Amino acid sequence: MENPVNDRPRKPWKAERPGAALGRSEPGPAHLLAIFDVSDDRARRKLTELCKDYGLTRFQWSAFEGQLTRNRREELFDRGKRLLDDAVGGGRFFIVGIGAREQAESLRLDTPGRPAPAPKEGP
Repeated sequence: MENPVNDRPRKPWKAERPGAALGRSEPGPAHLLAIFDVSDDRARRKLTELCKDYGLTRFQWSAFEGQLTRNRREELFDRGKRLLDDAVGGGRFFIVGIGAREQAESLRLDTPGRPAPAPKEGP
C-alpha cells in the first residue's frame, strides 16, 4: 500500500529546513560600490583603510568597488557607521550593490574625457 502523503509533488517554495531557501537567494559575493562623503580628515582616512581592508579597490578619492558577500557587506557598513558616529561633523556612507560583475562593467565608463580648451590670448 502506497503512502499518499509521499506521492504528492514537492512544492518548490517549501524549503528542506528552516533558512535553506535564504541561503540560495544569494549564491556568492556580489559586486558593489562603497562611497563616502566625510569632512573629518581622520575619519576619512580610517574609512579609506577600512574599505581597503575588505579588499575593495579605489577608483575615486572617496569611492571603492569590489565583491563582498552579504555578511561582509553588513559588517563593513556597521563598522563604517560606528566610525562616522564618532567623527567630527559626521558624514555619509553608501554601499550600493550593483549585481553581477558583467552588469557592473556595462554600467561603468572609464574615459579620459576631452582635453581642456586652451586659454585665449589676451588683447
